[in-house]
Amino acid sequence: MMCFRRFYANLSCWHQDQDDEIVDLMNRRRASANNHEVAVPLAGPSHDRSTARFKLTYNIQLPSEHSYLGKLERVGGLQLLEPNSIHTIPISGHHSIVYPGETIPLILTNSLLSPDGRTESNRIGLVFWEHPHRKKIYGVICQVCEKDDRESAIVLKTKAVQRFELTCGFCCKKCDRRIANYVDMFAMSKQGVAGSYCNPSGFVHEMLTVYRTIAKTTRTTTKGSKDFSWFPGYAWQIAVCNGCNSHVGWKFVATKRGYKPRKFYGLCGKAIRVESDRKVED
Repeated sequence: MMCFRRFYANLSCWHQDQDDEIVDLMNRRRASANNHEVAVPLAGPSHDRSTARFKLTYNIQLPSEHSYLGKLERVGGLQLLEPNSIHTIPISGHHSIVYPGETIPLILTNSLLSPDGRTESNRIGLVFWEHPHRKKIYGVICQVCEKDDRESAIVLKTKAVQRFELTCGFCCKKCDRRIANYVDMFAMSKQGVAGSYCNPSGFVHEMLTVYRTIAKTTRTTTKGSKDFSWFPGYAWQIAVCNGCNSHVGWKFVATKRGYKPRKFYGLCGKAIRVESDRKVED
């Protein structure tokens, strides 16, 4: 089960290149689906451990059908995106690498796929924040194959179909000044890189966390305060854009020894927008 938030990114689609190290990394653990023989370690010291092989009598197709999700409605119109094309789809961080061809079950706790004119509603991007390669962030596009809208969640069965590279950054929504890069985004909460937090006045902020902002693009305007800190053990300061003085988020600085990172930033979702590194031609 994964919790997604409404968060979008421009991404660049790409196909396999035999010389690309990331392809080798992502294919390293791929095994043949037709091999029904399984090696089983026998008990004993690790240096003297042998294996036994046996023939499976279980239908290995059953787990991949994810029937425990219940009855789902089939979604049509699946297609690959053109290489080097730019698209806007909802994304979420994923703790491990997913490979094209895998079936990924998802349970969404909000209407991430609701059509709103900005996103392709039958696609989701899973991003491997914890596995950067040469300072770039990669992921896979998952096409929705089956879904069911339930009272408090959307249940999906998706197929990973294409790899992509994130080619985006974050800009101040008011003056378009670029203030942070995608590669610096990280999860400071088990909920992921984005979360909702309430201030003492009752206003709820949607916020995502980054290790740093781009040099000389932001500054703080208040002294550090531990009062009502959304991250216990960190003091917060209001951060503004150096281009237009608009509030773009908060800087958090550790107040306890041993806490890492020593500092990071929380960007306010309403104050920023996502910008692609490349312009899309008509």
